Amino acid sequence: MPLADHELRLSEAHSPRSSARIGSTLEEARRELIAAGRLLRKIVEPAGLTLIDEVEQRIAKLTCKIAFIGQIKAGKTCVINALLGQGSLLPTDVNPSTSAITQLHFNQPSPSGDAAIFHFFNKEEWKGLASGSERLRSLTELFVPGFEETRLRQNVAVVRSRAASRLGPEYEQLLGRAHGFGNYTPEMLLRYICASEGVPTDSDVGLYSEITKSADIYFADGPFDFPVTIIDTPGTNDPFLIRDEITRSSLEGADAYVVVLSAQQPLAEGDVSLLRILHGLQRDRIVVFINRIDELGDAERDAEQVIDFVRNRLAAEFPGGNIPIIAGSARLMAAASLSSSKKWTPALAPKANHPRVRSSADKSRVQLDSGLRALTAVLDDLLATTQSAYFLRTMTGNYTSLAQVYANAAREELQLLHSKTTPGRTRPSNAEQGQSALKLDNETIAAALEVIQQASINLEINLRDLLETAAQEQRANLMELTYNFAAEERHYLTTTLARQRGPQTWTCDVSRLRQALNIEHVKGFERSWHSLTAYSSAVAANLEALIQALMPGGSLIQQSTPGINPVPIPNPSALGQYLLFDLDQTVWWRFWRTKPSSDERGQELQRMIIHEFSPLVELLLSAHNHALNEYIDTTTRWLMTMCHNIIQMLQRQLDGLDAERDYPARATDETEAGRHNRQNADTESDLQFRQATAESALECLAIVQRHLQHRPVANQPALDE
Repeated sequence: MPLADHELRLSEAHSPRSSARIGSTLEEARRELIAAGRLLRKIVEPAGLTLIDEVEQRIAKLTCKIAFIGQIKAGKTCVINALLGQGSLLPTDVNPSTSAITQLHFNQPSPSGDAAIFHFFNKEEWKGLASGSERLRSLTELFVPGFEETRLRQNVAVVRSRAASRLGPEYEQLLGRAHGFGNYTPEMLLRYICASEGVPTDSDVGLYSEITKSADIYFADGPFDFPVTIIDTPGTNDPFLIRDEITRSSLEGADAYVVVLSAQQPLAEGDVSLLRILHGLQRDRIVVFINRIDELGDAERDAEQVIDFVRNRLAAEFPGGNIPIIAGSARLMAAASLSSSKKWTPALAPKANHPRVRSSADKSRVQLDSGLRALTAVLDDLLATTQSAYFLRTMTGNYTSLAQVYANAAREELQLLHSKTTPGRTRPSNAEQGQSALKLDNETIAAALEVIQQASINLEINLRDLLETAAQEQRANLMELTYNFAAEERHYLTTTLARQRGPQTWTCDVSRLRQALNIEHVKGFERSWHSLTAYSSAVAANLEALIQALMPGGSLIQQSTPGINPVPIPNPSALGQYLLFDLDQTVWWRFWRTKPSSDERGQELQRMIIHEFSPLVELLLSAHNHALNEYIDTTTRWLMTMCHNIIQMLQRQLDGLDAERDYPARATDETEAGRHNRQNADTESDLQFRQATAESALECLAIVQRHLQHRPVANQPALDE
């Protein structure tokens, strides 16, 4: 689908790295896979055409989403602008700058044809924000009478009142609708996504921000070769808790996460919300960018201390993790990625006397100090671990097996044909031809097809049963962790109360349980896919033995990529949800007042923990089952399609063999002999075309495999050397 003329285009000269743009290897892999599919389309049997069509449709829709999260005023939006080479693309001079989810779509067509679309909450969503989720509402009513007076309700009431006051009669009419614009200007974002706290009532800034759920801006180009969506989220640790919840809910579908911290206060003790959100993300897709490192007294010396602090804090929160940490400066990044595009607002250069900038000509030094080169390198590596990359790898394996089958089959048929037609070579007898053709007959093919169809049914049934067993085991393990944690907290509370009068307020830190559930979520998922892939591989090996007996070289076994899971681990986003334990101490003060004895308090705390985390366990299991059910669907369908392709190929060979066996009875004159020779020539040409096409497809697929080789995201140095 061509991009609309009005969509913004970034100059081809712009690139954050001179050698390659972000996602260039992934895009090259995608193009080569498309080329391989178009080659295979020319030679596959009808059984394979439908799947190739579906794969091409999926490939055309592949995108990678990179979400930026961080505290308010950490410079998150400035980092995005600098990465894109646009100093004022997103507004940064309003506090807080972002009150809604903003998605910047690069190299993707707009579904509506609009360059900018601003979506408003509908009435149900707005009502849900005002009253909280059903689960949270029921919990607070059960354990904390009077929760309607807490900060969340008060904040929402303020937001609703301000929206109604500023928009007047238009307020109710706008809910559930959207505003679309054929051309985009940064001033639009001031009206739709910039928070309006403290803004004069006669200003347009933040006019629609209270009711704006999301903004989608489409660009025909950018610093990415692969289609990428940048997600700019509202800042965490916001007095308006609504934005924290909007941020969390927007992260579930992202592929990579850039956590922007301020060098002046990185991962401060009060930043509980950010750490909680991080627990709902996959740690191997997180990169931390410490911004404003140039504002420290001694940047290089102090940067090491900041890096150490952040690394130690992350190690405590994510044991065994290796999250990349980059120290840099959005202001210096802007200088390192100046754009020459007239359709983009030029980035603002740093002050001439800035101590880290030697001269305006020393651009390479600016890049190194800014963190731009390190950030773009890590993002490029992270794209290789996304769902899009996983899909490309999976389809590359499937296409490779398919291409190998056709290359081998064409090669075998050509050898047989040459043995019959090469001058001076003894013509094989009908019996010898049958032996060379592996004794093909309709009865054998029919029997093989029956075996394959029954294997297909049994494979899916048994894989579903294995998944059900694995899911039950996973549920038991996750709930055991929850029960044990609840019992420990109960014991700790009652023991503390037995030894002393106890504090006036009580808080329960559930981060340890979140962490344990996250670890078990990963381990349990790995156990499940090991079980499923082992079984499907065994079935494929049995079918391969059958196929090999019919046609040597007809391989069904895919070679796995070292270091790459056959099934991507789903995001544990449920662990980032708000819980009762995340609310302020007013809740716990009421808890203490309404529970007179230590035993009752301990029992109530235990019930609260189990009640809060049981739904999260079910959400983790739902993600677990969804991902593995997709694997089952893909595996069974492709395996059976491969088998049916081979059966159809064998049937075509059998038809040709039958015609060859009938030739002596028809070869009564020179005319018939000439016709037979022409048919052999046509057959040879067709087989040569099939072999050459299959081998060309394999060459394309080899390129894809090289591009998609596993590249672990290494922990970057604090400052680039």
